[in-house]
Amino acid sequence: RLRVPTTWIETPSQIPSTTECVTVESEFLSPDDLRAALPRGARFAPGFQALTTLQDKWEQKKLFQRLGISTAPFRTLDSPADVRDRCVLK
Repeated sequence: RLRVPTTWIETPSQIPSTTECVTVESEFLSPDDLRAALPRGARFAPGFQALTTLQDKWEQKKLFQRLGISTAPFRTLDSPADVRDRCVLK
């Protein structure tokens, strides 16, 4: 069993300079802010491209589709009328 010290941070600027690896559980962090705050040589998981893909729901759905992962149906909406005609607004 691997035991490592962990720190919960609210913003990337709080990443300690001694950090060797950063993981995230939220797609709502800015990849640019994380990249700027990451100490030199530190690893980031799941990776900046993965985080960027997760933040773009269209790209996320296309990735899931390519990988054969089930997802709710999705389509491009070309005009404001498409939203009114095809979406449930909550």
